[in-house]
Amino acid sequence: MSTEIPKLPPRRVDSPTKGAAEGAALLTSTSLSPMALLVRLETNQKDHQHVFKRFIIESTDQDTLAEEEKLLETVNTEDFNPTPIAERATVAQYICQVCHAWLHVTHTNIPFENESKIQNQCPGAQYICHHYHLQGLDTFQCCGCEYTLATEMQDAVLPLVVLDRLQATRPKTRSFADLMQNKGDQTPTMTSTLTTALMYIKDLLNGTKRNINANNPHFLSRIGLSDGSQALLETIGFHMEDNYFIAPDIELGSFTEQRLKKIQKEIILVLETLRLELGSASVPYTAAEANMKVKTANMQELLGIIPSLENRYTSNSEYIVRAYASFGLTSGASDSLVAWTYNKLISETTMDPYDAMDALVTISNQSNSDVLRTLVACERSKGKIGWSEIGDAYAYFGITEDAADDRLLIGLYQVKLSDEPEEKTLHQDKLKIIAIARASSELIEFLKEEKGIASSSSNQSVEDMMGVPAHMVNSAQNTPVGLNNIGNTCYFNSVLQYYFTILPFRSAMIHNEQYVEDGFSEPKKIGGIEVDRSEVIRAKKFVELLKGLFIKLQETNEKAISPEYDLAYMALLNEKDDDTAAAEIIGEKVSASSSVQNVPLSFLEEETIEKDLISMDDETPIDTEMTETDTTDSDPIPIPKSSTTDEDKDLFDALNTELQTKGTNSSSSSIKMENEEVEFEFRRTSFTNEIAPPNSPPPSYHDIVPTTSEKMHFEEDIKEHIAEAPKAKERPSVDTMMFGKQQDVTECMGNVMYLVEAALKPLKTTEDGEQIDDMIRQVFYGKARQILSYYDNTTSKMIKKEMEEDFSHVIIDASEGKDLYDGLDEYFFADKVEEFQGGYEATREVTVKSFPPVLQILVQRVQFDRATANVYKSNAFIQFDKVIYLDRYVEDNFEQLRDRRTEVANWRTELEKSKKEVDKYKQFKNLNFPVPDLLEAARQVLSQVAIDETEEFRNKKQIALQVLAKEAEEKRQIIQSNIEKMQEFRSKIKDQYSDYKKLAYKLHAVFIHQGQANYGHYWIYILDHDENQWWKYNDSMVSKVNESEVYHDTTGSTANPYFLVYVDQNRVNEYVETIVKR
Repeated sequence: MSTEIPKLPPRRVDSPTKGAAEGAALLTSTSLSPMALLVRLETNQKDHQHVFKRFIIESTDQDTLAEEEKLLETVNTEDFNPTPIAERATVAQYICQVCHAWLHVTHTNIPFENESKIQNQCPGAQYICHHYHLQGLDTFQCCGCEYTLATEMQDAVLPLVVLDRLQATRPKTRSFADLMQNKGDQTPTMTSTLTTALMYIKDLLNGTKRNINANNPHFLSRIGLSDGSQALLETIGFHMEDNYFIAPDIELGSFTEQRLKKIQKEIILVLETLRLELGSASVPYTAAEANMKVKTANMQELLGIIPSLENRYTSNSEYIVRAYASFGLTSGASDSLVAWTYNKLISETTMDPYDAMDALVTISNQSNSDVLRTLVACERSKGKIGWSEIGDAYAYFGITEDAADDRLLIGLYQVKLSDEPEEKTLHQDKLKIIAIARASSELIEFLKEEKGIASSSSNQSVEDMMGVPAHMVNSAQNTPVGLNNIGNTCYFNSVLQYYFTILPFRSAMIHNEQYVEDGFSEPKKIGGIEVDRSEVIRAKKFVELLKGLFIKLQETNEKAISPEYDLAYMALLNEKDDDTAAAEIIGEKVSASSSVQNVPLSFLEEETIEKDLISMDDETPIDTEMTETDTTDSDPIPIPKSSTTDEDKDLFDALNTELQTKGTNSSSSSIKMENEEVEFEFRRTSFTNEIAPPNSPPPSYHDIVPTTSEKMHFEEDIKEHIAEAPKAKERPSVDTMMFGKQQDVTECMGNVMYLVEAALKPLKTTEDGEQIDDMIRQVFYGKARQILSYYDNTTSKMIKKEMEEDFSHVIIDASEGKDLYDGLDEYFFADKVEEFQGGYEATREVTVKSFPPVLQILVQRVQFDRATANVYKSNAFIQFDKVIYLDRYVEDNFEQLRDRRTEVANWRTELEKSKKEVDKYKQFKNLNFPVPDLLEAARQVLSQVAIDETEEFRNKKQIALQVLAKEAEEKRQIIQSNIEKMQEFRSKIKDQYSDYKKLAYKLHAVFIHQGQANYGHYWIYILDHDENQWWKYNDSMVSKVNESEVYHDTTGSTANPYFLVYVDQNRVNEYVETIVKR
């Protein structure tokens, strides 16, 4: 028999064109109305819209019916893996009539205080319906009542190709007349095949295991032996052996039973479709259908759809559909729902107000609604505008936004007024739109004078007379100011915004005259680096520039300002551009010989920069929008000067070098080799005090300044440079500067910290001049005790050595399946030291004597692939909490929690074993395909192979099919068993320290990096603790965001957290202030 499937007529479904367009527009919406959510669920495939059905058991007893209905719609949660939403939740399942895909919905139950409420209508105060927000992957929660739905789509268990093959080789049914007259041979039909298959399934589910004789006449007349029928039976679970279909074992409550029940329902759905087409006389109901009936899914009740508020699609215009979709609505939304949703989104600040106004105007113009026209007029009277209006206003004055400043706009207005005095009101309205868009106090004041409004008028009066928001007239604006990107400096802008919110830091910069060194400062060291007078001078200049920027951020009424070029240059390149300082440094580097005294240091530095630029141009493609390079600075906890012996010091130095790459695949030496030349002119800029690690771009001071024994050779090199010196190079632009340097947030922070500390007067120093106390140390540094235990190679005695050390940040690895606590535990708790040279069975653990008020946590994402010798970025999702508790890491709890730490370590070992087992079978090699599914697919393909088979071939084929089925089931059980173990271990680990919650730290800032290891873009989220409001600082754009944007699962995205900042919860008001009252 030919295996070729004849082309069948398309399935009869409604045209999806209009609904598909609406659904596609809604796929990007993060907030949705109930009807919009339904359309989104219906439209997640290209060729059709889902038509959801449900199954009920027909009964005359209404109470029994209700219970059975609920039972039928409840599925085994082990059968799929939705996002967990509550301990008490209902799980329902629906099936698409067209493609037989399954929709699983886990939803919470709504407590109704008012029984008169419509079933499943939102009980939230002033909510006319549910207002869903996307919480994660396919999870939606109403912000009014926290009603939550977690959805998951699964493919049909019985492949449609099997049904199509059957339908291609047999009629759908025999007519009633044919049955009465017994015309023709008793050949199988689709109806007889499926009803007989249902009988087999019913027996299996009832525990009756019967093998099927493939040569039985009844079997041949009802089903027949063909490729299609064999594929059907094998999908059910039978396998062929010696002309018998051997029945499978069905264990109660197993995955196999759940799978079989789905196949049963899918077959019943096919029969119901045939029944609707041919009539119940041709496709009669049978006992095998177990009184199950197919009904249209009651999505209205599930989602809380209110027909009077929103119906299905009404507009064919893609432009109009997009406007509705921007509000999370379908184009069938009522005017009252549009108005309510607009106000809700504006109050939530989840939508750009300019976009919201554009959409509202579009919908209002289309609907010609009095309700919406009135709302638009009211909003405009409050100064609300849209992007289209802003563009029209600039075009009205014949200028673009980037080429306009306030003085030029005033001049253009006056020209317009001179040419067309009768259009004065129109000129003012256009200028007002631009003033609002620019948040320009200068334009607002000018318009007040033009309109003759007294300066003593109240804000409310100005708002009423001008249609400008009162807060824009008031100089005390409460919106953070953005920072313009002056040349691929997004990470620098993020660092500046972060430091501006740290109160002691901001205060010290603005009032730096009280904190900085005077002209008679003593020599000192920072992190072991000698700081000379020239560096102090340069550092003081940097602090003064930082002061100017911070004052502007406090006082300006502009939406965004630009950092000074020199501020960025000094922070990013650490160049000594002060001529006097440069001359003094040259004097330190070379002897006082007259032949070299007048050589400018910039000659050597600029030559290095030029070489770097050439090498970057040759090797690195430049992205005009994303050009910053993400090369993580991975400093271990520092080792300061102490009373430790030289031998112990060397031991801990070696240990920290090893710990630097612990838990990662990084190859520090390789990274250093790439960056060694590029970073020539950097001073030591790490947070920490140890010698710069191999992959830390800024080398130590001693890597730059030669020792006495090296000076003679250095002088000769300088003389050679003088003899061959070309014309001095020009100072590179900021753009060029960024392309020539490998920079990221942590490196930039290191540079800033070094410069600030160099400028600050030390509050305390050691005997050798090490600066160990200042504002930076008091805010960002904690104190830890590192403990190294090992057996001595010679004596075999246990040796324990300890060292106290300061730290300014903690490093955690970005690894799949781990949260913040996992990373912190790995950092602090006991861990084996591999290849330790001083002994064997070496372990290292760290306990904290004091955490800093501001705790900085670096998420180590840049790693090294030894197989490809390439640096790459890990995009693993790291879950972190609003508040973390650090009691488990402090010195006072160290001994009493030792047994708990051991338990956690054992659980983590078992968890990792289970995870490896799951990973082993979840994905086959490089294919994103689970092994059980791969085996099942192979079995189905083999079962459908149709050639001239010998008896021997058929026997081998049946054995192979049996082995594949057995292996697939075994692998499914292994996966499920290990998933359950992982959940158990995670729960134990999470609860292990639940009674230690005194030392609480609250999240303050989250740095985000979007891109790959060698390029990308940064922005930062910072919390306003007073209002519990998150702000997103994306260069010049500063906007409010919902906290869900900060905490959401970033799986599958290259935009993920890179640096976290927590603040002592009891000292938040003392150390941070996000919004400055201006």
